[in-house]
Amino acid sequence: MSRAINATEVGNHIGELIQQVVEQQQPLIIESEGKPQVVMLSIAEYERLLSANRVEVGQTPLGRKLWQIRQQIVATGEPLLDWDEVNQEVAERRGENRQDIA
Repeated sequence: MSRAINATEVGNHIGELIQQVVEQQQPLIIESEGKPQVVMLSIAEYERLLSANRVEVGQTPLGRKLWQIRQQIVATGEPLLDWDEVNQEVAERRGENRQDIA
């Protein structure tokens, strides 16, 4: 279970907080103006997340092909779609009215 702390408190107690995050292996959510803004993770957890992401992308033939296509698009300078744009295009292809989807 992660906990949240105000950014001002982080500045006042950074050393203690780093030690807690590492020892307890629990993320710390840092808020600014009452809104979550960033997460502090131990380096071990961060590396685990990076590793898990790499495994998902390249472990299947489809994943490898999609990664290759993505790299080709990035190389052209063409901007990639964000999730809202992807969802909009999917809805349009399905013949759905995007305004009806929440």
